[in-house]
Amino acid sequence: MKSLLMAFLTVFLCGCQTLHHSLPKGYSGSTASIVDSYKRYDNSKAAIFFVEQISDKKVYNAYIATFGASRNQGQNLVLAGWSRKVATPSVKVKLKGALQYSAPISEIFDNSDLISVEGIVDFSPEENKEYIVRGKLSENTSSVWISDQYGNVASDIVVVKKVTKQLKTELVKSEIKTNNNHGGSRQDVFNNLVGGETDKLVKAKLGTPNDIEVYEGNSFTFRKPHITYFYDGLGKLQFSAAKINSEIIPRFITRVTPELVNLADKLTLEKQLMSVSGIELQQLAKQFYLRNNLNQEVLDLVAQKAWLERKSENTYTADGVAWLCKVLGKSKKPRYRDLLSKLQQKQFNSKIRRHSKASLKLLPMEDIEQFMPEE
Repeated sequence: MKSLLMAFLTVFLCGCQTLHHSLPKGYSGSTASIVDSYKRYDNSKAAIFFVEQISDKKVYNAYIATFGASRNQGQNLVLAGWSRKVATPSVKVKLKGALQYSAPISEIFDNSDLISVEGIVDFSPEENKEYIVRGKLSENTSSVWISDQYGNVASDIVVVKKVTKQLKTELVKSEIKTNNNHGGSRQDVFNNLVGGETDKLVKAKLGTPNDIEVYEGNSFTFRKPHITYFYDGLGKLQFSAAKINSEIIPRFITRVTPELVNLADKLTLEKQLMSVSGIELQQLAKQFYLRNNLNQEVLDLVAQKAWLERKSENTYTADGVAWLCKVLGKSKKPRYRDLLSKLQQKQFNSKIRRHSKASLKLLPMEDIEQFMPEE
């Protein structure tokens, strides 16, 4: 009943609230930009991190935009980003991180206990700079903050914690970085991209893509247009798109697909694999499967990731774990027999159970040292 009430309240509030411009009326001073972000969990659910209010006034944001874009789309949540100008050098911003569903019925049948987070921060943006609302949702602790375009924290962090079944919100003071930290290597910058970023932001950080693919949409299947940027050695980015004067224009990132890094670089490979989940993990796991003759160091990383994500309720993550099981089966290494046996327990996703069982059958029975995962 509680979920049902919240679902209908969401619909009601998105349709009835009065929204204001992000800049004061008649303002002609310097500005900066803040873009909202999101992380898709499956076809019908995503976490949205957004600006809800500026100087105590509600403003348009990615949560409202996604709600509108998803109307009449059935169980398909259509993610829609948003960016706005804000006054410099100081502004009070209310940030929020929350789950969004394709329809109220999706929330009613969702078993996840991810908690929402919201709070007000005093933000001091620099003139003409681009900023991103980022966050994390979990069952016990969720947080939301503003970063600069490279991911450096640029505001205090709003944190909500579940303590003895009660939620407590606090503002964590953060050291604001004013140096020229440009996010590390190009690989690091790519891996740090989030859904909702604009093509302008992406090009500022990575330059012009090596190739561009345009999909114009299909009115019969209701598939919307999108544009894909390809960066050699890094991966590909899918953007939502709009048709303006017969031209398809990229809008906001909807999917980040990293390219598998050099397998000989263990540290970079570990960082890449351990940092992804959801669609990104699914796509990366498929790339592992296409590689042949993986060595034990790489296979151990694959096994460790499969173990760490075994309990995930995210359908994309579960599918990624299933692909990682197939990687271990393809290796023909009996070292992973114990792990694949453990992944067949009833509490895990049916796809994980099915593919771990099939992969186990591919491994010979030999009395050798077994892989021992870390918790």
